[in-house]
This record gives sequence, C-alpha cells and structure tokens, in this order.
Amino acid sequence: MAIFSKSGTRKRTNAAIRILPIETQAFAISMASSDAILCGAGFETPAEALFLNKKLMVIPMKNQFEQQCNATALADLGVNVLSSLQSENTAEIKHWLESENKIHLDYPDLNKEVIQTVFEKFEALSSRSASKTSSIKNVRSLVLSNLQ
Repeated sequence: MAIFSKSGTRKRTNAAIRILPIETQAFAISMASSDAILCGAGFETPAEALFLNKKLMVIPMKNQFEQQCNATALADLGVNVLSSLQSENTAEIKHWLESENKIHLDYPDLNKEVIQTVFEKFEALSSRSASKTSSIKNVRSLVLSNLQ
C-alpha cells in the first residue's frame, strides 16, 4: 500500500505500507496499478479513480463545504465515505479492502454532440458575416470528422 503525504519529504517503509512524498509520476503509476484508492473527497483523485474503475473510499476534509458536497454525491453513487481516519474505522476499511465494491459509471460519449451544438450557436451569433460563417462551417466539418 502506498500513502502519498504532502508532509513527507522522504520515502518511508513499514511492513506493507510505503509512505511517499507527493511526486506526480509516482502517484500516477501507483494509481494506475492499484486496486483501491482511499483519498480526500476533492474532485480530481476521486474522478480519476472512478474513471479508472478503481475501488474508492473517500474522507471529506472537515470544514470544507465542497468536500462535504462531493462526499454526498459520491455516496449517492455508492462510494464508501468515512467521516475520519480513526482506529474505530479499521473494520470498515478492512471490509472495504476485501470487498469488490467498484463503482462502474457508464457515461455516453457526447463529444460530437457538444461540439456540434457549440458550432451551431457560434454560427448563429456570427451570421452577420457570410465569410466568417463559411470558415466556421469548414472548421466544424474538420473537427467533427476527426471525432469519428
């Protein structure tokens, strides 16, 4: 198990736990190769964990409204949420680690539709100039053809 700590400046190892200073490449490799992610309830790490279909548990930071909101939304998706990282939660963490509780989100790829709408709105706003509209239509065709 790897723990990335912003308060650590050097690598420390104890049994099966490695405590590492925050370093982008090591963090990305660890996340990609892990089975489970235990992190704060911010946006980026939980979103990446869900995208990578990792088992996820979050602990929202105290007095951080955004983290509390994120934790509520994640709980609604089925993500395990702890109020704190205390010894009384050891059994819950152990159960979570042993479970297969991965949250699979299947969002449709709407890139093409979003780009189409953006170009249509932009064309409508700039319809006063025929040359601009023609150029926009050419760019739209090129962008949409590359999404295929």
